Amino acid sequence: RHLIALVFGDSSDQGAKRWTIVRSLFEYGFNEFSKVPLDELAAEKLQIDVANAPVVDGVPMKLKCVPAGTGADGAIVLKNDVDRAQITVQITPNEGLAAPVLMGDIVGKVVIANGEQTIFSGDLAAAEDMMSNEEYQKLVENANANKVGPVDLDDPNTEVRKISKYVWLWLLIPIALIVFLVVRTLGAKRSRRMRYSRSRRKKVGSVYRRRRRRF
Repeated sequence: RHLIALVFGDSSDQGAKRWTIVRSLFEYGFNEFSKVPLDELAAEKLQIDVANAPVVDGVPMKLKCVPAGTGADGAIVLKNDVDRAQITVQITPNEGLAAPVLMGDIVGKVVIANGEQTIFSGDLAAAEDMMSNEEYQKLVENANANKVGPVDLDDPNTEVRKISKYVWLWLLIPIALIVFLVVRTLGAKRSRRMRYSRSRRKKVGSVYRRRRRRF
């Protein structure tokens, strides 16, 4: 909402009084009126029954609505001295209204009044999506079908027990591979040391034989 002040026919010199008048109008507007969210004003009254609505625990859901054109925040401007307890909401749903409904769909007409004074009159829009009862029941059935009950680990046919066997198998494979690599590495080091010692003895023996020939 925007507050705009218009002053016509002000013949004051250089507009001295004009700005005083505008300031007074603004002060009056901001001090006497305020923006009130409809959720806080008439949330329970802005819910309607819809044919084929989802049934939860035997009770059909109601569709939450908002007066169309009140903005994304769903608020209207009211005078501060309005008795909110006296606010009345009269809704006329569209004929044949049934789920599914999409948010923003026009679902009827609404009149919000304070006694004989009409505060808002216009279209009523859906404030949320609503699926049909058939779609909702399918979701419930699928959710119940996918639920996992208590697992008996002592039962050899239990899937979790079968999976646990494979888990142990996959744990043993990398452990065995690590042991194999360690043993192979140690064996390779040992064989290198043995080859080195043999070559060392051969060199020492050849040097010793050459020295004996010289003497």
